[in-house]
Amino acid sequence: MGKELENELEPIDMASPDFWGDATTLLFDNPGKVLPVYLKDPISKESVGNYFLRLVKERKKVFIQVEGFDSTVLETAFVVGSSDKWKRLQPGIYRLSITR
Repeated sequence: MGKELENELEPIDMASPDFWGDATTLLFDNPGKVLPVYLKDPISKESVGNYFLRLVKERKKVFIQVEGFDSTVLETAFVVGSSDKWKRLQPGIYRLSITR
């Protein structure tokens, strides 16, 4: 996965230690930017898929939004492995409120 758009940050590996902490920090440090995320199979090193993260502000709330899954396998794994606090807006788009 390469950087494609001007508003994209450098891609981050979903399997990296403290992925969510690093991703959240990158998004808050770079408002308006999109964070490409990828996952590779640890054995074969083949791409499992990728998606994008971004911050969305709506009605005084801040959400992390996940969208653009390029693989149904990765989307299914995300849904199964995620907290039930993620809300599905429509197929392929999920939000998690991070407002305190």
